[in-house]
Amino acid sequence: MQMTDVDDFAGIMLDSYDETATLARAFFTEQDWPMTVLAKAQVFRSFVQSRVVKDDRYALDPLYASMGRVLVTDAIIGSDLLVRSQNALQIESELAEPTLDLAVKRALSGVKLLVYKFDQGGLSLSWCESYAKNGGRRLLPDGQPEQIGYWPSTSISKEGTGEFDQGAGTNWDQVGDISDDTGTDA
Repeated sequence: MQMTDVDDFAGIMLDSYDETATLARAFFTEQDWPMTVLAKAQVFRSFVQSRVVKDDRYALDPLYASMGRVLVTDAIIGSDLLVRSQNALQIESELAEPTLDLAVKRALSGVKLLVYKFDQGGLSLSWCESYAKNGGRRLLPDGQPEQIGYWPSTSISKEGTGEFDQGAGTNWDQVGDISDDTGTDA
């Protein structure tokens, strides 16, 4: 997978991060208390979902969406992409029970995991194939994710504004790492 394959989706994610920062600031102003990391992660995914349904290139999977997950079908590259944070994959890996996998049936799902990581400078995306164990719904990485690329916070946004306003520092200060999305895929 190349950067050009996911440029548009990276723009959606950057804009959604920006909107999450705006909402987090408003919440703090009104409540005099910060949003939790989990709330920010959920709001972020909700913004991504709302942008995806407005974009003709993508189709949002309703079964995953109802549980706060983002699984999209990209009409241009012809792939299903499940968005998962790098931190979630790391946590899941650390919590996984060591096993020889002798009795585990692995079936490649056909869905690619699109793994994201925000930092103060922008967005990093990587990908890998996924599989389900023993007919389950939870999709697990089939190997280590491969780096696709890095989109600085000044990347072209889907909004057409020309810039993603993360560079001021306040967005990272308000949102930070919104990668807390462990749990099941419903």
